[in-house]
Amino acid sequence: MEYLRTADDAARLSDLLRSGTDGRPFVVASIARATGRAYVDEIRLEHALDEKVDVYVVTPEAGRVLRETIPAIRHVFGGAAQAYAPVRSGRPVVSGPLRVAFGAADVDRMTNELIHDVAALLAGPVPSPDDGTVRAARERGKTSSGDGTDSGSELDSGPAHDGDD
Repeated sequence: MEYLRTADDAARLSDLLRSGTDGRPFVVASIARATGRAYVDEIRLEHALDEKVDVYVVTPEAGRVLRETIPAIRHVFGGAAQAYAPVRSGRPVVSGPLRVAFGAADVDRMTNELIHDVAALLAGPVPSPDDGTVRAARERGKTSSGDGTDSGSELDSGPAHDGDD
């Protein structure tokens, strides 16, 4: 677990959010300015995930710098938290849903949701509907050209005709 307090700390995290990781998922939890605390039990989070996750706790000051350097979809502030997937070979950072707390009573809920989010990210991406089409075509002995057509097959244009019309 690492507390990010300075502009330099925020710059390092900004680089990580833009360029990816070295195979470890990470969670960014922000400290709410109103209460001066994060609404995540970061120690329980690390232990529940067998320390397979890096946890960054961002102060409001570092969060302000982050908001200037990363896309809005990656903003985490005001006590919110978000889990991010491992990224390799120039792929964009993938994240779980933004988790928002409404007060100290939400610490357990937020921590449980983040544990679930990281576990889901570790399990890998969910295939898109297009992936299923390609896989189904390959299982039928056809190959897909990736443009929506199957090579080596005819498109289904209705009932088969035997030429007796």
